Parts: sequence; structure tokens; C-alpha cells
Amino acid sequence: MDTDGKLGLAGGLAALISRAARPYPAHTILRIPGLGRLMFTRDPGNAKLLADQIFSSRLMADHYDAGGKLIGQFDFGSGLVTNSGVNLMADDFTWGNGATLKQMNYHLTGTGTTVAAAADIFCQTPIGAGSLTGSTNGFFTGTQSYVSPNQYKTVGTVVYNASLAVTEWALCMTNAATLARTSAGAAPTNNTFTDTGATFTTSGQGLAAYTIEINSTVINTPTTTVMGQILSNTATVLTIQGPSASAAWLTLANAVASNPGATVAYNVFPTAWDHKVFSAINVNAGDSIAFTYTLSINSGG
Repeated sequence: MDTDGKLGLAGGLAALISRAARPYPAHTILRIPGLGRLMFTRDPGNAKLLADQIFSSRLMADHYDAGGKLIGQFDFGSGLVTNSGVNLMADDFTWGNGATLKQMNYHLTGTGTTVAAAADIFCQTPIGAGSLTGSTNGFFTGTQSYVSPNQYKTVGTVVYNASLAVTEWALCMTNAATLARTSAGAAPTNNTFTDTGATFTTSGQGLAAYTIEINSTVINTPTTTVMGQILSNTATVLTIQGPSASAAWLTLANAVASNPGATVAYNVFPTAWDHKVFSAINVNAGDSIAFTYTLSINSGG
């Protein structure tokens, strides 16, 4: 207030353009008779195929400070739908309640920096619940919607309570904690995994559609570890779903793998549908990131 009793106010206006989360098209710029077409896209993402006749995804992120001010927008383009995710979709009719897309609604972030690949099955380095506010085992539930004419959309807001460099994101089928154990009992068969010391949950659909990885920690290494997708389970036995009764165990790259041995270290965790690694978004305590994931299910393929 000045000496004349007058109150002075000042204001400022800033604008950010927020673009709709739609897939990037691929445009034909040259046709070569006998060879095919040369195409161009502005997609900054990782998907191998960039046409309109495929499933195409896009991940966008809005970074807010503790006061709710928008301080950054990021367009990460197409993602990498995982091998394990598409295996679930192909086998969807076998899971008790279906596994995709309704269940793929749990957003997980991490600090891993290895370039993402379709063989990834989880975050490389998930951010634990202790560095988050309001999570369940590090996961945040998204808000799902249908965007006409052909898009599945989920928006999940992750709230941080520590200073971190966030570099990865995954969309998973539930928000359960990873189970890490060393098995006891008989060696696995082509389509079963027994741990006589375990007490696997059997409530609801149990562990149906979860992934088991034979390794002491969850890793994304296509040729050095074995995975299986769980069809059903008892308290001590997992039934593994695979391409055939004699080949249920797979490498992360989806090649047939040998049966695991007895008394092995393993992890059971919610299957990830999509995984993305990106340049760091640096957050402080109280900051949040709203991740918007859009999957376009295109006709004509």
C-alpha cells in the first residue's frame, strides 16, 4: 500500500498450447515402382511401425509444481507395447476376467535409463512408495475413457515427495507389489511352477495374467532370463500359459526357452502393457506429473 492509501496490483498471463494426444500419421513422400514407398513421420517415439492400420500409442506428460502450476509439457510420441502385453491380448479369452485393456490402468514411474525395447516387461528401476504420495506399491490408478472414434485413453497423476530425475514410465495391469522369492520343491515342468514354501494369493482371479520372471531381480534382458505368464494358480503352484503345452516358458524376446531349474530365484509382478524411457523430468517434493496415454486401435489392417 502506498502513502496515498492506494493498493497496486500487477498480473501476468502466459499461455501453453496443449495438443490432443493423437497418434502421429506416416505420410508417403515417394513411390518407387517395384520397391515400395518412402514415408515420413514427425513421431519422436519408438514404435517400429508408423502407419494408420496398426495399434499406435502416444504418451504425453504435464509437469506441475507443488502449487499446481504447469511448468513443463512433454510429448514422448509412440511407445513400445511389450511382448508380454501382446501375449496377454492374444490370450485374453483364457483369463478369467480378461486382462486387456480394462485392467491396464496403473501408472508406474522409474529412474532407469536403458533405452526401452518391446522385450521389456517392467520398469527398470521403479520409484518406491516412500518417494511418492498417495501411491499403492508405487502405482497410481488412471482415469480411463474412450475417445471417439477409436482410442483408449488413461490419465494417471503421479505425486512425488522427493527430488528425483524421472526417466521411465510403465502402464501395468494392477497395483500389486512384486513378489520376490527363491522357490522350494519340485523343478518346474513345461507349464507349471511349484514353490512349496509359497502362499500365492488365490482371491479373485489370483495371479492370472501376472508375469513370472526367473531371476533374482526384475530385469529387461531378452536373452538371459526366462518368463512365463500365469494362467491360474493355487497357493503353491502356478500354471503357465504359453504358445503350446510343450513350450510355455519364453525369453523376453518371445523365443521358446528351456524349463527353469529347481530352487531358483524368481519374481512375480503385474504385467506391463507399455514401457517408455525418456529424457529426465526433474521433480521436487510436492511436484506431480500427469501422464496421458492414448492407444489408437485403427481399422483397415
